Amino acid sequence: MFLGLSLILGCSDDSEGDNDSANTGGNNALDGVNISGYAQKGPFLNGSSVILSELNESLTQTGSTFTSQIIDNTGAFEITGISLASNYAALRVDGYYFNEVCGEQSSSQITLNAISVISDDRNININVLTHLEKARVEYLMTNNTLTIDEAKSQAQSEVLAIFNISESIESSENLDVSNQTVGDAVLIAVSSILQGFRSESEYSELMANIITDIRTDGELSSSSLGSQLISQAVLLNAN
Repeated sequence: MFLGLSLILGCSDDSEGDNDSANTGGNNALDGVNISGYAQKGPFLNGSSVILSELNESLTQTGSTFTSQIIDNTGAFEITGISLASNYAALRVDGYYFNEVCGEQSSSQITLNAISVISDDRNININVLTHLEKARVEYLMTNNTLTIDEAKSQAQSEVLAIFNISESIESSENLDVSNQTVGDAVLIAVSSILQGFRSESEYSELMANIITDIRTDGELSSSSLGSQLISQAVLLNAN
């Protein structure tokens, strides 16, 4: 598993980024905000749906939602001119995607999520790391009274530890599989290991089981899930 990961990480020449800790969140009203980013497993395909849901300070949905869609096959999306009473939000993408392991479009749709702090003209990416972190971030904020930045940093470290990755990288929502920082290499390595040669339903089930397992303690306790990751990772072609 780690041989395949090290080969993928070895493709990156750029220096590693710092964790993004600029935003702490809060109950701040925002008006006319523009959100953009990329939704990537591999990239989600043109026409996939994106939903932004406002959250209150208890991380409960307020009922205020904004919809958009992927505008090209790079996974790019925009949500423009929105007004929010709170700057906490959850993002969700549903659709078909480019399978980076098999080199072809998926035959079924999947869902990825993210939780973030919204600010003026913010870039937020949705990917497998934001998806795996989300429930853990919510648990840490609700039960351990951490700020969203603290919770996201801890959750990211715990998720990466599953794959024996200790590098300090940028916030998961800043990573892009088409870029070349160490963090971007980590993202595509983790994405590929999770994908393996699984069907979309098998992939979605694996992701859901990992999220449930790590939600309260941040550790992958199931040896079965670990074995599932290793069994597919050893078959990956890093190039």
